[in-house]
Amino acid sequence: MKSTRGFTLLEVLFSIAILAILFFITINSFGGEVAEKENQAIADNIVAKLELARSNAVTGKNGQNYGVKFGDNYFTYFTGSSYISSNQSNERTDIGEKFEITNDIPGADNAIVFSKLKGDINHSGPITITIYEVSNSENTIQLKIGKLGDVSMVK
Repeated sequence: MKSTRGFTLLEVLFSIAILAILFFITINSFGGEVAEKENQAIADNIVAKLELARSNAVTGKNGQNYGVKFGDNYFTYFTGSSYISSNQSNERTDIGEKFEITNDIPGADNAIVFSKLKGDINHSGPITITIYEVSNSENTIQLKIGKLGDVSMVK
């Protein structure tokens, strides 16, 4: 009688296949969580800039209005009653190609301006800003900006 030890080739291949499947399931679920956290970080950054613009306007800092302009893959914090691209004090934040920003701001400037001392916005409101992952439209966060400059986040 011949005694054999170890595993057959079929058993080894089957075990490797199961491990590969588990590995890819783990990687895919982890990748989705990373993208959600990235999207949340972008939304938090936009909210922070909107709140900074409103705060500076309400306190009358430098006697100016403050605002935020939105593009497809960026947003810019600016000083003044309208966005001027050549202004050296503009603070542009790029979000990369993985995410996009859309909005329903009336007019062509895509900017929200907070009025000095009052802090209300330059549109009748509410305004919706949407941040979404290009490859996964379910990974979406919406920001609502009311006429009085209040900002809320909706997932």
